[in-house]
Amino acid sequence: MMQKKKPLVISELSQYYFYNCDKFVRLISDKDNGNEIQNNNNGGTKKNHKTINEAMKNRGIDFELKVKNKLKNVIDCEKNVDYTMNCLKNAKNGQIFYQMKFNVPDKFYDEMQIDNIKLGAFVPDFIEVKERNSKKEIMIYDAKASKSTHISHQFQVASYAFLLEFIVKKINGLFISNTGGIYLPSSKSKTTFQLENFRLDFFLPEVNEFFRKKLPKIINAESPPWHYNSRCRTCDFVNVCRKDAKGTISMIPYLSLAEAENLKTFISDGKSDDDIEDIAKVIKKLEIGSENFSSSEKDINRRIKHIVKYDKRLEKRSPYLKAKETNQAQV
Repeated sequence: MMQKKKPLVISELSQYYFYNCDKFVRLISDKDNGNEIQNNNNGGTKKNHKTINEAMKNRGIDFELKVKNKLKNVIDCEKNVDYTMNCLKNAKNGQIFYQMKFNVPDKFYDEMQIDNIKLGAFVPDFIEVKERNSKKEIMIYDAKASKSTHISHQFQVASYAFLLEFIVKKINGLFISNTGGIYLPSSKSKTTFQLENFRLDFFLPEVNEFFRKKLPKIINAESPPWHYNSRCRTCDFVNVCRKDAKGTISMIPYLSLAEAENLKTFISDGKSDDDIEDIAKVIKKLEIGSENFSSSEKDINRRIKHIVKYDKRLEKRSPYLKAKETNQAQV
């Protein structure tokens, strides 16, 4: 019997735009089927990684509470859906609601035309009510203990706005502002935090595209594309992918996502994962000056040599061949 999957959480899904990784989405979707256990079976590495991630999460919680305690006219909604809806219906200018909890309405799934994906309840950090031209607007903010705003933060807030639109349209006189914001730690000694605003309407088309097309495609794919790289170090599934990277081009050091995609176009047979041995064979055959190559083949060889830092002076060696020799992921 197929195990029922836990609903996807917006705060986790938004990290897709940090890691730029389809496999990450699949792993958080499948994590109730054993991926969390697999990720944690790695001895000391597991302990260190878990400690770092817990420290980062605790830092985020502490910062969020500092923002809450400094703001005025804050109403703690205690993550209660019924209380949240009552507060929204009676919202007044200047109120700031903390931790409002919303269930994703069925209308969202109908409009996105998705039936095998479920989202969990979402909880924006702060929702501020502002009255303009006799209309009440709600502004959505999230608190991030980060040095700067990242697109993943903005996507998270924009997703809240996108989902809230299905809820707010049922409340007369209440609208969602086109401006959202991220609370960040302040670089100034006299202030605890600063608010960085951004245009939500610029992100809403991407949010719509993600839920309508990208997310279903990733969830339904037989094997989603991925590439193990330096950014993976902070991912909850780093140990899973480090193990899976063995024998693939993800073992190659300092290989960017763009370079990885380029190499895949040169060696992929379209039927299997790209193997590090295939890359090694290609590198050893490189001869730009060969008269047997056409101009297009010479151009491809130049591109490969540039990517793998091939140096003919070093006996036709590339530091990338070390990945095959050591049989270890290089990140």
